[in-house]
Amino acid sequence: MKKSLLALAALGAFAGGASAQSSVTLYGVLDAGITRESTSGQHWTGLASSQLANDRLGFKGTEDLGGGLSANFDLEGNFHVGNGTGTGGSGGGFSFDRGAWLGLASKTLGEVRLGRDYSPMFWNWVFFDAFEANGIPEALNFASTAGVSTPGYFNMAGNSAALGPVPSVWSNNAVTYILPGNIGGVYGSVQAAMQNGTVTPGTSNKNYSGRIGWAGYGADVAVGYGDVKTAPVLTSAGASDTKTANVGASYDFGLAKILGFYNQTTYTPPGLTQGKAQTEELSANVPIGLGGVKASWVHGSYSGSAATLGKADQYGGEYYYNLSKRTTLYVSAATIRNKNGGQFDFNLDGLPLVVAPNASVNAYNAGIKHSF
Repeated sequence: MKKSLLALAALGAFAGGASAQSSVTLYGVLDAGITRESTSGQHWTGLASSQLANDRLGFKGTEDLGGGLSANFDLEGNFHVGNGTGTGGSGGGFSFDRGAWLGLASKTLGEVRLGRDYSPMFWNWVFFDAFEANGIPEALNFASTAGVSTPGYFNMAGNSAALGPVPSVWSNNAVTYILPGNIGGVYGSVQAAMQNGTVTPGTSNKNYSGRIGWAGYGADVAVGYGDVKTAPVLTSAGASDTKTANVGASYDFGLAKILGFYNQTTYTPPGLTQGKAQTEELSANVPIGLGGVKASWVHGSYSGSAATLGKADQYGGEYYYNLSKRTTLYVSAATIRNKNGGQFDFNLDGLPLVVAPNASVNAYNAGIKHSF
């Protein structure tokens, strides 16, 4: 349960902010399920976390400065329910790798944040996927470092050794501006990040991203764009350039919510052929009583720079049941059908199986999520 740490607010009052009111909230999610994956006679069964929502632990706070102005911050980190380690279960200690920013927000002028935050264009992957970029059926299976068995491909989560840096989920050292929420349903944000992510010493990495959309009367539509440029500082070698553009739309009919999404990423390494990745998705969320059913079709294709990596179609579904506002049970299943040399796989912990070209991959799981 979210709890305000009133003692911190009291300390703030004694520190001189007599008219200011502040609060700090502790929050988090724990999510784990038993998962089974199979391909070409291989089988893997294990505990997979973050299948309905990402495991996380965070602190967020706000201070009312008066006149519609507030100071805000958020510190949020990954951990793994299965082994208790931080950084998403990779064995490292806990860190605030899911966000670390502070800023000022105005009800009429918008919000400015400084620090590590989501790349704006990534939000379309979340809001226009019925699975909200989580679980076996997520569209991110075609855009993650763990989503294909062959190295040298596009990914959203980090750097590929063969193709170079790509627009990331998170942006380090970023300045982010978010539009206010009172302009007729229009929303959006822009971001610039200098020396974003971990890059080779002696290089410069710049990341720019933006998103604009409109929501109203049950409809929602948005476009996003991101650009990462990495160049050597002390040599004349050319720069790499990765561009991502996407668009999403949804409509809530009441009985069901229908969502559509398209993403294209191009990467141009110095002196090499441009590579291209495309992802298309149609999905739906149908509420049923205290739970609901989700379903999706996703198509992914990769070609160009490192190799022609083929295509794949993914079909997935999920049933979820809310035991309470904070606790949910779920079961999900999906299949990936590779073709044209594709070796795409599910974004599961540790990439458990090696997928052969053109092989089908099947997975299903059952789990529980609790938020506080």
